[in-house]
Amino acid sequence: MRANGNGRRIYALADYTVERTGKGWYFGRTSRFGDLHGLKGPYSSERSVALMIARELLKEIVKRDVQNTLPG
Repeated sequence: MRANGNGRRIYALADYTVERTGKGWYFGRTSRFGDLHGLKGPYSSERSVALMIARELLKEIVKRDVQNTLPG
């Protein structure tokens, strides 16, 4: 997270990998530096897997923003 002088917050969000198999669509966090992340799925369509990734990103944004909210 980077805070600007005007109070804006900018978040760099996680990368995701999507894979299509004979059973359906799967997604998971993109692995880096040997990290292992399990794939979630199967999902029936590209739209379904995209919606699930959007939900994961929303959770991440909310979690980070709550941590950086100033007492009011």
